[in-house]
Amino acid sequence: MPLGACCFNPHDLDLMARVLAKCLPPSATKTEKERQAAALVCLFGTGITNEARLLELLTDGSHKPFHEAKSAA
Repeated sequence: MPLGACCFNPHDLDLMARVLAKCLPPSATKTEKERQAAALVCLFGTGITNEARLLELLTDGSHKPFHEAKSAA
């Protein structure tokens, strides 16, 4: 769990690094990587700390704001 408003412990960072490594394609652009990382931090900050659930949310696109998810459909 987050240690504070902007701090994560090493276990949390390792978990988030694994999730990002699994959900980003090798050809991902810097912008795509930053967008996924921001989405992951937001999801984690809401209390979703299960690795499988985070990966599911990031890969199926259900974490995106409505206007982004709608345009991707």
